[in-house]
Amino acid sequence: DNSDTSKFNMLGWGAVVLMVFGNSLLPSVSGLIERYFAYSFVEGTFSHYQYAAKIMLLPLTIFSFAISTSLLPIQTKSIREGNEKEFLNATNNGILFSVVTSSFFVLLFSVLAEPIIQLIYQRGHFTLHDSMETSFALKVMSLGLIPFLLNPVIANIFYSLRAIKSVILINLIFILIQAVILFILSKTFSGIETLSIAWTIFVWINNSALLYYLARVKGVRFDKEIMFKLFLIILSAVVMILIGRYFSNLWFDNLNILESNLAILLKTFTFGIVLFLAFAFTTFFVFRDKLNGIRAYLKELRR
Repeated sequence: DNSDTSKFNMLGWGAVVLMVFGNSLLPSVSGLIERYFAYSFVEGTFSHYQYAAKIMLLPLTIFSFAISTSLLPIQTKSIREGNEKEFLNATNNGILFSVVTSSFFVLLFSVLAEPIIQLIYQRGHFTLHDSMETSFALKVMSLGLIPFLLNPVIANIFYSLRAIKSVILINLIFILIQAVILFILSKTFSGIETLSIAWTIFVWINNSALLYYLARVKGVRFDKEIMFKLFLIILSAVVMILIGRYFSNLWFDNLNILESNLAILLKTFTFGIVLFLAFAFTTFFVFRDKLNGIRAYLKELRR
């Protein structure tokens, strides 16, 4: 009997591994669809798109994966013990940190896309035209950073609830929708516009559908107060983007090629610090009650 139980558990674990692997493989399928459409675009378009995408991966690998990995043991443990309150608390906090982090990077990449691309890529055969194309892609794709960085946290919820089949099915449906979006946009827009706009639309509607499924079908209750405050954070980031774009155009003089990389680096760093301080002040103001609660909790631990 013990051997039968062990065999059953191993088979179940293997099935879960295969499903998680299949879900992880879906972004590669999405990339193949993008590459297929890119064949009909101007040469170099897909490279510009990929250069921008590599920068987008920085906050994903540093922050989003760290948040989701640290949350998964808590979420699975809470589900196993039937502790719904702890599960929802961990989930809502994961969403909070992901959205706040991604909102700052939306602000940063939207305002400073041109100097960032110039500093990282513009040398050798990478011309000013390449910088402009890549920075455009980065600005557009940065608008999809919030659902993009939120996706690992959303995936955690599905894994914890053992709804892996559901997340795979939903993602497959939206990959087909992505192909339709690419087809429609390619008839009107240029190559880099089509790829970057389609990606941004895709990540928003895909992850919105996943959240809707969790709320309506699985009954996951997202904290309304936190959601409202996150809406205020996103709204304030949009306002700062509009203001920041105006001043960045004056500050950087539309990518003055006569300036040295050191001068551009110092300007970018200074402007980035200003954006960070403005965003941090807004975040602290919106979440001041939660921060006071954290301070009180830390004081209790010291006693």
